[in-house]
Formats: sequence, structure tokens, C-alpha cells
Amino acid sequence: MKIFLKILHYCNWTGFLIITLSTIAIAWADNRNKLACNMTNTYKAIQTLHQAIKVNAINPLYYANLGLLYVRINAIDSALVQFQKAYVLNSNDAGFCFNLGLLYQLQKDNNKSLEYIERAKAMEEYNALFLVYLGLFYENYGSIEKAKILYAEAISCDPSILDSSFYSELKQRDSLLTTNILDQSYRNLLYSNLSEDPIQLAHLGKILEAKGNILVADSILKRSICLLPNLNRPYLYLGQIALLNKDSIKAKMYFEKAVLLDPYDMFALLHLSEMEKSNNKKQAYYSSILHLLEHRASSRYDMNMGIYKTASFGRTEIYPDIEKYIQPRIGEEKIHTIWNKDRMALPKSQ
Repeated sequence: MKIFLKILHYCNWTGFLIITLSTIAIAWADNRNKLACNMTNTYKAIQTLHQAIKVNAINPLYYANLGLLYVRINAIDSALVQFQKAYVLNSNDAGFCFNLGLLYQLQKDNNKSLEYIERAKAMEEYNALFLVYLGLFYENYGSIEKAKILYAEAISCDPSILDSSFYSELKQRDSLLTTNILDQSYRNLLYSNLSEDPIQLAHLGKILEAKGNILVADSILKRSICLLPNLNRPYLYLGQIALLNKDSIKAKMYFEKAVLLDPYDMFALLHLSEMEKSNNKKQAYYSSILHLLEHRASSRYDMNMGIYKTASFGRTEIYPDIEKYIQPRIGEEKIHTIWNKDRMALPKSQ
């Protein structure tokens, strides 16, 4: 019995030691990963991530981060290998799938590219970025009807796309197509249970505004607010309608409410900055927008932080401006120019 207790005591200490050392090793690897994500020297960051992987080879995000670093130095084959490893470790991550699709497209393997982007869309069927990119893929290869369906789905999920560079360019390419897309988006939302869903009502209101049905849009957006008063986007859209009606006082009131509910809404801040007459206040709005642009992290970044509990690059897509393409146009270059000009015009403090 005494021998058995001694063995048990020894095993407990051995197990405790193994767990402690494993925890320390994982923490060290995580620290290496975080360092790599914040390094400006890409080659050094790659070496640092390889060190992390040697210690903890089962965290898929390390491979994804490494893949993005290889993209920076245009080593597409190496990036592809890393994302394939990440995907093997977690085949349910739509971001890995999407990035694989983009990498295969860079290698001009369109069949593989389409396969992985379709997989990503199947995993996250309401992801507007996946829907738009897939639509662009089909449009580029002449499948306009498929593209139209995907664009309509994307706008139904996120009607702020209507204020994006993507939609503006699409309208220039084919105005009739955008009319059909708006009609399809409208029908998509009508098929859902709208009456008690404030978010869907807000989406519908924005689409109706884009279709020119201003009075109905105004009514539906106000209905959305009645159901959920702390929802930011209906106020933003009502502000845009007030601008169309040339009611600047009401527009400013709505935009201020939108910013109050979501201080990170750059598009509402932009509207306020454009309406502001005071240089000091305009300066403050521009400063906030530029700060948000500098520190802007994608929803994919937030998701990675939640799932993998470690650092991730703010952009998980291969093309740096792809998310910005479907978001409302902020006009960063113009803001930088005006902001710097206004700063020079302001009286210097004594």
C-alpha cells in the first residue's frame, strides 16, 4: 500500500510538472506569435513565427499569420502551404478557406479558387464580403445571373454596401443590373419575418431609400427604432434621408444620435464632419476618423481573437483593400488633406 501511495504521489508530481511546462511553452509560443504580429521587419517576423510553431504546432492561426507574412514578400507558394496547414487543423474556419481561394486565384488556378471561396460562403452564408467577392468572380467570367443573385444577397445582409466603391462602380458598369439587384434584395427581405425584426427593417429601409421610395423608407426606419431604440444604423439612414430632403438640422440630429450609439461608426462621423461649421469640431471629427482608420480591425480579426485566444493580423484577406471596397466610402486621402490644411489654418495656442 505504501509503495502504491509513493507511486501515486510521484505520478501526481510528474503530471503537475508536465502540465506546468506545457503551459509555459504554450505561453512562450503565444508571446512569439504576438511579437511577430507587431514587427515591421517581415523576415524577422517570419523567423519569430517559425519559433512559435516549433513549440506549439497545433494552433492553426500561427500558420495563417505566417501565410500572410509570406504574402507580404510575394512568396505565394509558401503562403499557400501555410494556409493549407491552418485549414487541416481547422477545416471549419471560413477565413482560411477564403484566403486559400484568393491564393489559388493568384496562382491562376480558377477552379481551386472557386472551390474554396464557395466553401467559405457555405460556412458563412451571410458574410457580405464572401458574397460580393464570389459575385465578382462570376461576373468576371460572364455568369451575370449568378453574380446578380450573390450581390442581392450581400446587400440584403449589409445594405451599407450601397454607399461603397463596389456599388458605385457596379452602377457605372450596368445601371439596369443594379436596379434588378435592388429589386431582388427587396424581395429577399420581404420573404423574411420583418414585422418584429428591427435589424431587417433597418436593412429594408436603406434599400427602399436607394430605390427612391423615401417616404416608405422613412416610416420603416422609424418602426425599426421603435422596436430597438439603441440600434445605430436606422439613425444613420434617417440622416441620409433628411439630407436628401435638404433638412440639415434634422440630418445632423440623426447623425449625432448614430454616433452617440456607436462612436466607432466612421460613416456617421464623416457626415457630421461635412456638416460642421466650426473648424475645431470638424478637426475633432477628422481626428477620430483617422484614428479609427489607423486602428481599424476587421470582423475576421475579432473572430480570430475569440476562437484562438491569441494575436492575429487585423486583415486576414490576401488583398489589403478588399474589405474597404465594400464598406461605405470614407475618402481617407481627402480627409488627410483637409485635416492637415485645417490644422495649419487653426490659430496656434500661446
